Amino acid sequence: LYQHPEFKGIIFRRTHPQLEKSLIPRARIMYEAVGADYNETKRIFTFPNDAGVYKAGGKIFLAHMETEKDVFNYDTDEYNYVFIDQAEQFTEFQLRYISSRVRRSNPDLPAVYKLSANPGGISHNYLRKRYVEPAREGHVLLKDKVTNTSRIYIPAKLEDNPHLELNDP
Repeated sequence: LYQHPEFKGIIFRRTHPQLEKSLIPRARIMYEAVGADYNETKRIFTFPNDAGVYKAGGKIFLAHMETEKDVFNYDTDEYNYVFIDQAEQFTEFQLRYISSRVRRSNPDLPAVYKLSANPGGISHNYLRKRYVEPAREGHVLLKDKVTNTSRIYIPAKLEDNPHLELNDP
């Protein structure tokens, strides 16, 4: 998908320091390993297309939304893939607004809105009500009758990642 010239994704953290400290280093490891070129000034990964041409492949932007009004920086943007890291740190308004930026402009590309979250934070109640309560055990695909979109809650527990416990018992 990343090689497709029309693919456009964006990954958010709440603040610029969070982006710099955690997300950018992890993203560089992952995306550069598959051939992406990173522009530090613009915080954009550009992927080569199938022919190996960098400017012709897809793009993933790294961004932050510290305040509620920051969502308006993305008013006219359209993305195939939106990922919000630590979603519990964003307001419900920010989460809902940014979800409206997900578009399927090409039938060959997906339209994905993905969140990662921990318990707590300012959006705890919203996230719990929308994702956890409809299927507490998770792994159930829920279809929204109004928007015709699907969502799924995938729970994660400490025992799902034994390396964490090995490193910090």
